[in-house]
Amino acid sequence: QPQYRPVTIEDQVVTLFAVTEGYFDEVIVDEIPDAEEGLLEYIRTRHGDLLDNIKKSGDLPEEELKDAVTAFVKTITKGDDS
Repeated sequence: QPQYRPVTIEDQVVTLFAVTEGYFDEVIVDEIPDAEEGLLEYIRTRHGDLLDNIKKSGDLPEEELKDAVTAFVKTITKGDDS
């Protein structure tokens, strides 16, 4: 994370979930910062309720996170749809 740009707990949860569950395994190392920012923007705009839930409850909504992160990964995956 850049200096003087704190990252919220809920953003950290989403990022760590995506990385530890292998969703970024196929991302080129130099492109990970852009992929992370894209993921967070995608989650904020399309799944803001998910972030609110993490923030308010402290719970990890694993199934919802899987669905949201999988949907994002499909937006950055290149190649055919097979």
